[in-house]
Amino acid sequence: MSRKELLKKLSAASFAVVDLQLFLDTHPKDATALATMQKYIKEAAMLRKEFESRFGPLKPQDIYGDTSFEWVNSPWPWDVCFVEGDA
Repeated sequence: MSRKELLKKLSAASFAVVDLQLFLDTHPKDATALATMQKYIKEAAMLRKEFESRFGPLKPQDIYGDTSFEWVNSPWPWDVCFVEGDA
């Protein structure tokens, strides 16, 4: 899976978690929504771990070690395009 595809899947899973959290704010007893949110939480964690192992940290707070500061070597958010068909 490419960097772009992995970020797109992570973004979708993370959005689903936030959306379901908002739904559960008004429907706290909905077991199906809670189970679905837990599924997306696990999926997002797995995708984040895969991304960071292959491409480095997503946030400066996730930088491990103190040998160098490589955060600036990753593409900046405005350097990445998520529109279908873009390279």
